[in-house]
Amino acid sequence: MVRYRRRPVAVDTIQWTGDNEAEVQAFTGRANFYALDPADPENSDDPAATATVFDNLHSTWVLVYTGQHIVRGVKREYYPIAEDVLAKTYEPADTEARPTRERWHLEYLPADRWVQLTRSMNDRQAAVEARARRQERHPDLGIRIVRAATSYTVEAEAADADA
Repeated sequence: MVRYRRRPVAVDTIQWTGDNEAEVQAFTGRANFYALDPADPENSDDPAATATVFDNLHSTWVLVYTGQHIVRGVKREYYPIAEDVLAKTYEPADTEARPTRERWHLEYLPADRWVQLTRSMNDRQAAVEARARRQERHPDLGIRIVRAATSYTVEAEAADADA
């Protein structure tokens, strides 16, 4: 057996309160989080679960319970963590989280792996239009739109860095 200690790394979180779906979706990306309808028995085997988040690292949906925090991990994966576990595992960072910056590009599948086809674009609509144009010219080519989201943290302002 080998023992490991968690490295000091800052992560961003948002708490799921049960009624802040839009706020959590802004944090995770709209397609990665949604509230469960308690009246729909098809939603989950666990009636206490109130939402679900997509963990792209493991390609699976994970149940979320009201009061849990959604963590954005170091590989941009999302996972729920209970408030008491969060308090034991992490401490508040003396850093300021900045909003996620999204860029878009197209990829195509020439053989067995996706390859970037275009430069990054600031606007999703521009990527949608570029894909439509390319798909029209090359209808047999598989082309997808990829969202690359970047978040960054300011650890020291410029004036503080010199000190």
